[in-house]
Amino acid sequence: YCFRQRNISLRPIRTIAELKYYATLFSNCSAGYADRIVAGNSMIFVAVDRRQPKKPFYMLEYNPHTERIVQCRGYDNKDATAIRRLQVFANNGFRL
Repeated sequence: YCFRQRNISLRPIRTIAELKYYATLFSNCSAGYADRIVAGNSMIFVAVDRRQPKKPFYMLEYNPHTERIVQCRGYDNKDATAIRRLQVFANNGFRL
C-alpha cells in the first residue's frame, strides 16, 4: 500500500529497522508493535511531505481486520488533532 496525493505520501513502514528508526524520530513506542505487524494484526504508516521526506508529519496505525485507523500520532507521541490531520490531508488533495 502507498498513497500519494500532491505533496503528501502515506506509506507503510517496510522493515523492523525502519519501524525502530521512526519510533526514535517520533519519540514514541511504535517499535513495540513489531509483533502485531509481523502477525498481520496491525500496519504502521508514515505520512511525509514528498518535498521534505526526512520530516514526516505523522505515524498512523491501521487495523487491517477492522479496516480502521487505530491511532495517529505526531512527535513525542502526541495525538495528532483531527483538525490538523484534516488540514494536512485536505490541503494536499486527499478526500476523507
